[in-house]
Amino acid sequence: MVFGLPPIYAEYTDYAARAAVVQGYSSNTYQAQDDARVPAIRRHPSPFTGFDGMLQMRITNGFGDLHDFRLETRVQHYEPLTAQYQSDDGTINGAWSSRITLGRRSFLTLNSAATFTTINGTHLSDGTIFQFDPTVVRRTFWLDSSEFALTHELSPTWRARTAVGMIISGTVSEPATLLPDGNQTFHRGLDFAQPYAEGTLFKDFSERTTGDFTALYQYSYNLYVLDLSQRPPRNIGPDKLQFFTATFGHTYRFSPELINSFRAGGQIASAPPRDPDQRPVVGPTFGEELSYQREFWQYLLTAGYSYGSLNPRLGAGPTASASALVIGTPYRRGKWRDFSVMLNAQAGHSILITGVGQNTVLDFAAGSAELRYGFNKTWGLLAGYDVRYATFQSAQFVPPFLRHLVYIGISGYWSTDRTIPVLTQFSAPITPG
Repeated sequence: MVFGLPPIYAEYTDYAARAAVVQGYSSNTYQAQDDARVPAIRRHPSPFTGFDGMLQMRITNGFGDLHDFRLETRVQHYEPLTAQYQSDDGTINGAWSSRITLGRRSFLTLNSAATFTTINGTHLSDGTIFQFDPTVVRRTFWLDSSEFALTHELSPTWRARTAVGMIISGTVSEPATLLPDGNQTFHRGLDFAQPYAEGTLFKDFSERTTGDFTALYQYSYNLYVLDLSQRPPRNIGPDKLQFFTATFGHTYRFSPELINSFRAGGQIASAPPRDPDQRPVVGPTFGEELSYQREFWQYLLTAGYSYGSLNPRLGAGPTASASALVIGTPYRRGKWRDFSVMLNAQAGHSILITGVGQNTVLDFAAGSAELRYGFNKTWGLLAGYDVRYATFQSAQFVPPFLRHLVYIGISGYWSTDRTIPVLTQFSAPITPG
């Protein structure tokens, strides 16, 4: 038994570790306006030395269950070329994923992911990027996303899945806000908590086609909500919102590798507290996912539209998003079998309501690429590039944010199971919700 977890009958346990030292350059560690009355910005570039590490334990048993535990850390120490104050950045990510067989027709899945990070310390692949806030130049926060789901086979073609979970986040530190009277205010503590319950009924119409119906209820308690229509912006929380979503889904398997899923339905949500129109918000929602997966190669494209937010700290409203992920080993022959890539892209558009009769618009785009190559079973090379761009249209001027980051380094890796390519196997992203 693993302490604190349900009984796990382990037939095989393996361990893996990876550590890397990198040198890199950030074009914008933070940005600020030289004069609050003038829409001019000053960006602060800096080289940095970084450390990246990962520990992993995997447990399997005779039922085919897999339990995966991971701990990752990342540190960036800046060495500015000019005299400036520059705090270092860092990230700690933890993830636990388990599948537990309860009987011939039932199994339980448990997924929990947490992070303690600075804004600049995150990578797009961490999944915490949705917490990016273009109104804050420096911020340290924590986030946890956990879900428990039970799947039961009702018949050979019918099955049901019920899940409960929560996303919760808070701020550890961020810059002070200057008040009109000259005093400063500091924000610390809980930002939001979003518990939810979800039920899905699946029907297999054929070997290639599956339909489903999903009902989702979510309650959002946003303790910290910025009103950007005021100068300076101030917290107007707490906001209490409720969301109910019902969707029909269709999944078609063109082949064992290529799968397309489409979901469409409707949403009913409570209106933002400061919206003059307090009638429930009713609107459509949809999601599209196309995946192609081989043993060592995967593509994943997603797109969606719903009523929500890219960041609960900034309010709620109609939100559209899209993402793309390419990950794996492109060519499994000769020396190329030790070369892997991860390409990631994300974009979002939100129309948010916070102040009385005020709309703000958040546009966000990010991309990253990481390349890894193993020289042997112990040492390898890694290199990466990351770009972020965001604009925030509001009554008060918020300068657009743009940052480029590049790095290259040497990595050492080890595992008890030598068939696992520790260097070329990327960690699963932390994906809230």
